[in-house]
Amino acid sequence: MVRTVAEYWADLPPTPLGIPRRSDFDPVSLPPRVLPHIWMVDLDREPDRFRFRLCGSHLVRALGFDPTGRYYDEVFPDFAATETFAALARVRDTAEGSWRSGDPNLVFPNHDIRVLERAFLPLTGDGRRVDIVLAVSVYRSRPPASR
Repeated sequence: MVRTVAEYWADLPPTPLGIPRRSDFDPVSLPPRVLPHIWMVDLDREPDRFRFRLCGSHLVRALGFDPTGRYYDEVFPDFAATETFAALARVRDTAEGSWRSGDPNLVFPNHDIRVLERAFLPLTGDGRRVDIVLAVSVYRSRPPASR
């Protein structure tokens, strides 16, 4: 899933900033099985906050509710101190994507997530700065330890 979205993003036409425009991203171009794993984040700068723009059903199920339109710090207490905040800020500041696999660093109270894989991929609305992150995530339960 993550690789499929990352490859699609890499094939989109780049702006002079080196990243695709939001308007070039067409989720219908992706395989339907990927769509529940897609979500988007608006990057606000004044103040420095991140807002759920769109949430696929995979994330909604993990959270237990649809956070679309809400800020991360409204959903996750102490969000500014998390690795996820730092990763989103890096994507915004560097216009480079981010990939991670391993233990989750945010608590999903309604889901027993043990392992996640995710990518944060920068998009631009105006061609001059990163203002949206295209995200894809897969959550899994950790397999039982072998005896």
